[in-house]
Amino acid sequence: SVYANKKIVKFTATLAPTQTLNNVLVVPNPFVIGAGSSLPGESDRIQFVNIPNPCTIRIYTVRGDLVKTLKVEEGVGAVVSWDQVTDFGLYIESGVYIYHIDSPIGTKTGKFAVVR
Repeated sequence: SVYANKKIVKFTATLAPTQTLNNVLVVPNPFVIGAGSSLPGESDRIQFVNIPNPCTIRIYTVRGDLVKTLKVEEGVGAVVSWDQVTDFGLYIESGVYIYHIDSPIGTKTGKFAVVR
């Protein structure tokens, strides 16, 4: 092909980082694990969309326990994926989770649900 990809380094197409926190989304919400699946896999990722760079995303249980901290560096793009594994290496359970995004342009708090 005339348009062959000659890059050696892997890349992922993404959206440009945003300069506002008004349009942040968590998709899918609610996350429902597919029929016949028992554990989350590579295709079962929760995505945070329309986020600024750099920022820190912290995910909490409704009880207030910190589940995961995602550090988003400059130049990552507006989409960040999470494999549903906690900072302790365990898969998350069914329930409602709170996310808190802290960035130089402000903070945003929201919620999402996971159904197993």
